[in-house]
Amino acid sequence: MVMPDSLERRFAPSWSAVRRILGPLLLVLASLAVVLVHVPQHTQVSPIDEYVYIDYVAKVPTQLFVHQGEETGSYARNYLSCHGVVLYGDIARDFCNKPVGPVGAYPYAGLTSTDIYTPLYFASTWLLAQPLLFFGVPDLVDAARYTGFFWLAGGALLLFFTLRRLKVGDLLAAAIGLAIIGSAPVVWSNTYVSTDSPTIFVGALLGYLLVRLQGRQVLSWGLIAAASVGTLLKIQNFAAVTVVIFCLVAAAGSAAWAGRAGTPLMKSFIRDKRLLTAALMAAVPLVLEVAWLAFRAVQSVGSGADQRAGQQVSRNVLIGEIFKFFGTAADNAVPLGVENYSATVTSHILGWLMIAGVLGTIAVGSRHLVTHSISLGTLILALTLGPALVVATWVLVGIYVPLPERYGLSLMPLMLIPAGTLFGQKKTVAVGVSLCCAVAFGAGFFL
Repeated sequence: MVMPDSLERRFAPSWSAVRRILGPLLLVLASLAVVLVHVPQHTQVSPIDEYVYIDYVAKVPTQLFVHQGEETGSYARNYLSCHGVVLYGDIARDFCNKPVGPVGAYPYAGLTSTDIYTPLYFASTWLLAQPLLFFGVPDLVDAARYTGFFWLAGGALLLFFTLRRLKVGDLLAAAIGLAIIGSAPVVWSNTYVSTDSPTIFVGALLGYLLVRLQGRQVLSWGLIAAASVGTLLKIQNFAAVTVVIFCLVAAAGSAAWAGRAGTPLMKSFIRDKRLLTAALMAAVPLVLEVAWLAFRAVQSVGSGADQRAGQQVSRNVLIGEIFKFFGTAADNAVPLGVENYSATVTSHILGWLMIAGVLGTIAVGSRHLVTHSISLGTLILALTLGPALVVATWVLVGIYVPLPERYGLSLMPLMLIPAGTLFGQKKTVAVGVSLCCAVAFGAGFFL
């Protein structure tokens, strides 16, 4: 039966509209599924400082922020005593649902270690948790853990829209988002209370705004605001900000070089609004962060917690840190042993995509495209971030603190942008990569 022309014309745009929402809808549902599956399974506290994060969230309505040298409160201590910690087991079990014990029974001698953080993440987590508590989530910790959905879904959607803007097909754009949603870092960041929860969102937002800006010599207040808020959420997010700064400077330099015949090179470069955007993206977040640290010092009530993580720096340490953040952002945040095949599957698939996407785009991509500068920027930053942080820590406090791979988590969405455009050029390759991403997403439920 042949469909009449009028019906065919009427049906075509309707199907097109449905296709446009399928990818975003899938990513939202997938994010919800991951949170709904994992959060109820968390019978213990995450070893990645969740105990002190819970304390910060619980104190938001009464004091907004915690002070340097402040003791953790009774709510967090009781929760820790009653639930224990993943990998470490019971801590202060004798004080579960009883008056709090002596400070020596708790980590960091009973002190908080979160005073370095602004209240931005914790206040937003507390606010988002309130409707969940109203509708029946049993306690503040579970409600706070569920709020990771909003950051996760937002980050996946922003990456999807970025890839679609770069002409990557719906299938591959959605599949890459699914791989992120099912990855091991998401379990530790977005289904526990963690300052890493907004990190993927921050990286994806910066990438989206950068791609929207490409080719336009305008001052982007959106990028400046995103850089500032992202850095205030967690200072490690400045890694993604640095990549975007590099891309903006490279774009301004390329435009100035292309128009050098009509306008003096340096004059054209300096007058480019993207250069001003880059300068403000560097200056404003750092000024705000310094202001917070100064305020923190004024509000201090004692010495900070001793986390006993320091080691001596060496040449081998510096060499090892060079490769710490290139393609490793999807690694499991906590060592769970070689028998955890799910973490191996998710980390390797995403790791290969990031490394191949960045190196492949640098090798064969046009240097005039934004994906080329993103690739070059992420490569440079990934190789220098580790040694830079080691040297900075050594200069400031005289010790070396081993850096976890999750410090580079904000780079993951940026590294996957070149991967999407590179592997989306051939349909068969795009389908194959999409299937691999689907496998990674499925494996994530067994982490």
